[in-house]
Amino acid sequence: TLQGNNLELLKQHHNVFTAENAMKPDAMYNASREYTPDAAVSLVDKALAEGMKVHGHVLIWHSQSPGWLPTTDPAGLDLETEGLSERDAALVRMKAHITRVVETFGDKVISWDVVNEAIRDNPSNPDDWKNALRMGEAAWNQAIGPDYIEMAFRYAKEALEKNGWDDVKLYYNDYNEDTRSKAIAIASMVKELNDKYAKEHPGKLLIDGIGMQAHYNSGTRIANVQWSLETFIDLGVEVSVSELDIQSGDSRVQTDAQKIAQGNQYAQLFELYKKHADNIARVTFWGINDTASWRVETSPLIFDGRMQAKPAYYAVADPAAFLEEHGQTGGEVEVRKSTAFFGTPTIDGTVDAAWEKAPALPISRYQTAHNGAKGTARVLWDSNNLYVLVQVTNNQTLDKSSAAAHEQDSVEVFVDQKNLKSAVYEAGVGQYRVNFDNETSFNPDGIGENVTSVTKVEGTNYTVELKIPLTEIDPKAEQEIGFDVQINDGESGARRSVATWNDTSGQGYNDPSVFGVLTLKSDAPPPTNNNGNWYLPPVTQPETSESTDGPTVTVDAEGRATATVSAENVAKAVSEMKQGTLKLKIATGDEVRQVTVTLPAAQLLAAKKAGAERLDISSGLASVQLPVSLFEGIADDATIELTIKAVDRAALPAGVRAQIGSHQVYDFTLKVAGELLSDFGSHPVKVSLPYALQSGEQPEQVVVYYVADNGQLEVIKPGRYNAETGQAEFNAKHFSQYTAFANLLHFADTQSIAWARESVGALAARGIINGFNAQQFGPHQQVTRAQFIQMLVNTMDLQQADAVSTYSDVKPDAWYAGAVASAQQLGIVTGLPDGSFGVHAPITRAEMATMTYRAIQATGVALPEGATSIAFRDAQSIPVYARDAVAALQQAELISGIGNQTFNPAGTATRAQAAVLLYNLLKSL
Repeated sequence: TLQGNNLELLKQHHNVFTAENAMKPDAMYNASREYTPDAAVSLVDKALAEGMKVHGHVLIWHSQSPGWLPTTDPAGLDLETEGLSERDAALVRMKAHITRVVETFGDKVISWDVVNEAIRDNPSNPDDWKNALRMGEAAWNQAIGPDYIEMAFRYAKEALEKNGWDDVKLYYNDYNEDTRSKAIAIASMVKELNDKYAKEHPGKLLIDGIGMQAHYNSGTRIANVQWSLETFIDLGVEVSVSELDIQSGDSRVQTDAQKIAQGNQYAQLFELYKKHADNIARVTFWGINDTASWRVETSPLIFDGRMQAKPAYYAVADPAAFLEEHGQTGGEVEVRKSTAFFGTPTIDGTVDAAWEKAPALPISRYQTAHNGAKGTARVLWDSNNLYVLVQVTNNQTLDKSSAAAHEQDSVEVFVDQKNLKSAVYEAGVGQYRVNFDNETSFNPDGIGENVTSVTKVEGTNYTVELKIPLTEIDPKAEQEIGFDVQINDGESGARRSVATWNDTSGQGYNDPSVFGVLTLKSDAPPPTNNNGNWYLPPVTQPETSESTDGPTVTVDAEGRATATVSAENVAKAVSEMKQGTLKLKIATGDEVRQVTVTLPAAQLLAAKKAGAERLDISSGLASVQLPVSLFEGIADDATIELTIKAVDRAALPAGVRAQIGSHQVYDFTLKVAGELLSDFGSHPVKVSLPYALQSGEQPEQVVVYYVADNGQLEVIKPGRYNAETGQAEFNAKHFSQYTAFANLLHFADTQSIAWARESVGALAARGIINGFNAQQFGPHQQVTRAQFIQMLVNTMDLQQADAVSTYSDVKPDAWYAGAVASAQQLGIVTGLPDGSFGVHAPITRAEMATMTYRAIQATGVALPEGATSIAFRDAQSIPVYARDAVAALQQAELISGIGNQTFNPAGTATRAQAAVLLYNLLKSL
């Protein structure tokens, strides 16, 4: 972050820096339990050198903290915990940890988050703050008890006072602090601990400040924020807005209206902050721009991914002027509306044919700062019942250990049969909760009679199917009902996150006015084709249409279109040609299932003389870009025939149908002079398949597949989803059958590393890397030489079938043997002086760059030179064998330094860093 354009933007607009991950407990220790703060110290020193102040984040947290720390002594310290009780030993370890970290950074920091996120959401009795604490996932609380918070602050205070660092402030930091019950619990805790400390140390505070994380959304009520802020100020402590962002839009897309609404929220917040400026120490934005945000999908910051200021920036700079220009709204969210079609499914937990006509409702609006499980819902109705199908995805664990039903992994359906939009529950309004184990609860209690539910668990995700009697209405087509659906994500006895279809206020359990609206429809629309357009039955007679932009197209009764490119078509395309790309658009209707385009070679050769380098043919099914060089030596009287066909599902092997779900498979053939051209050699053809990104899918996890002759799906690893075009794109080495769909893999331990999360997800989706299990990737663990070469060979498809390794430590049956042997045969690796490969040795950054560069050379890939060359300050310490590799990869923007213009060639690399390098490499292929 602290380099290049990022650094310039930081220095221009900010003066305090908080490390998102580098100073958290798990970053302070390696896998051997050794204290390793060097990277964090380097980052802090860099920030200070650039004239910025630093806030320390965080000393004690239940997440991103070594699980062993409360129960095991760190390496290299004799803490004399043997024989102590579990509580006393944990206190000794906590004191050692806090003291060591505080003394490492001293007064380089202006403040510390001592304890982070200790209080549960929506505590039932917030005045009793000790019973509002997290328990199941809070290892320090389990080992010590609720006073672990007080002791953490006391140990931090002692370390500061002992060294005379009296100006360093100590904070308690938490999210959802605008929820009144949680704010009361926080305030009760801070007041009690400060009052107790003041009796021992008159005039002094134990807790100097409260960090309001301020992870908000467009439905956040500014009045609630004001109430919490003023409640905290009344305690006599300072307040910092510590992690500000405001969610807006979806799937990394914001409409202009959403940008203005987001700006309105920012403007109202900063009006409030200015009013209380004397009591607010700082306002920290949680990320430099949208792309770097941990909430990247919902564009939450004031700069977009291109570092351009959004309306929110101007709202922050001059909130009064922004509100005067755009007006002030109350944080309302557009009410979502959809339809429920007539139909009666079988309630068995499976998605039967009846559900195909029901629109998918995205359950993706989060009420919480943490974004966990989400999914989709579908709704049907008949004369007696409402039917709801909810498919939960992105779930990390299945947990029902909490005694509170709403804190378990569960689905809640809200129905207002009369759609009265009343602020209180009346007859016909109900809340129906079903957990993953099909255990139910209802609000009000009496509505559960005759409700039927079935659940089906798949891994850590699950499906809920519900039948809800419509007791208060005689349902009819065009009638509106109030409706919402919510997913509770439970983890370790607490609710981790809440996602809904409509309501972001969290008040649906007692206020039906926040529900969305469904309109009952009698008939479903026609089924759609894979482009999301209505699929119409084929016409009974051939139909011809003349397009002013392209060739004449004829469509027969079976939906097969044919087009012949004329000299006039080519001449027009040449006149509009840009950068050597000749574009031909084949205009077809949605009824078309096959397109055949015929191009006389004479027309292609004429275009080539006019400067055409590639021929781009787009149709309603897919698009193909053919390099003109592919047809070198073609006879003038030959013809080129391209056919694109939407494959009938029934013609696919059963295994393929099961894997692709509802996604379309496309078949491509290319003939030259009547002969099939099946191998494109060194002239790959770019193919673009239409793809509608579904709710819950991440763009980087959309994978292109080739349907092999043996009926198996094979990954086209460089294939990717292009958000700008809405297509899955790849370079084909030959034509056959292809499809694309998302392979959703989510590792719980990558959610907090925004800089690497996309890379890890993309590589895992393509089978290039694996986690240690379904939940853990181990992003901070060191990469061994064997692990990296396996990743590299997988990324670039470098497997050599006949390769044999001669290294002394590579056993023929080892999981990495094939990759090492292939790399050795290709000259990518040379081994160590003792004749071994060093399979278990951590790979250095210099070695990683060298292996990657040699792999690129072995495949003949041309690297771009987009970045300005960096003269690393430690260039002389880069081994001679690695210097060309480091320079080439840096200029191709595949690698960068670690900050302060250093490369650290002898430093080891983590699994997350390796993933980022390899994903950057994959995108360049």
